[in-house]
Amino acid sequence: MTYHVPPNPLDPSVCDPDAVIAAGWPLDGPYSHLHTITASYAAAELVRYLNYATRTAAGLPDPLAVYEVLGTLEVLVSRLPQALDQVAMRLAGLAGQPNAVTDALGAVVTPRQVAEAAYFSLTDAAVRLEGAARSLAAAQTHAGRLSLRESGEAGR
Repeated sequence: MTYHVPPNPLDPSVCDPDAVIAAGWPLDGPYSHLHTITASYAAAELVRYLNYATRTAAGLPDPLAVYEVLGTLEVLVSRLPQALDQVAMRLAGLAGQPNAVTDALGAVVTPRQVAEAAYFSLTDAAVRLEGAARSLAAAQTHAGRLSLRESGEAGR
């Protein structure tokens, strides 16, 4: 289950993210290369949507919306290291197959060397993402302190 504000039943243009994900990529499978690739494309396109939506007051109308978005972005970023680690492990397994070969571009490398280089790059990315997740959690904490007061309401 994702963390989100339930869709407004009065606004049918807002879809339920759990339903969309369950329809396209059920967490309990089936798993295939096409499901995996399209899930990564969908994640990338959702981030692209956020890049557009967060530019406008309509996309972030109040501090609560900012707080919610920061919280879910922290969850998103904190989940990525696991996926990167699993991709690295799978690449190592593929590189260990007897029929694994490398291309003829650049220096001569073995499949194992390719997998190791990718592993180090993915590990570096995972460490950086863990730091980014901590920073997002801190930003959400700070954003949670902000609110808009109603006219006539006292506050700092």
